[in-house]
Amino acid sequence: MLECLKRLGLALRQGVVREAVLGGAPLPALRWLVEQGAPVGEEEVQSTLEGLDEMHQGTEEERREVEAWLRGLLGAGDGGVP
Repeated sequence: MLECLKRLGLALRQGVVREAVLGGAPLPALRWLVEQGAPVGEEEVQSTLEGLDEMHQGTEEERREVEAWLRGLLGAGDGGVP
């Protein structure tokens, strides 16, 4: 489905990753969004981490995986968030 959205010209706007995380999107989908160029900055990652416990719709294990991935984005250096 994600590839279909790409072919249709889905605009990856600021905030889409945060919305996907808090909506319980699976980690592969979140990775795909970032790989496809979804803008995600340090402030967005920080605010997403702050709301993760209350808002994430997935399981506890999924939440931990997403949290680790988000923290990795912060510490990724050149490949991470600005």
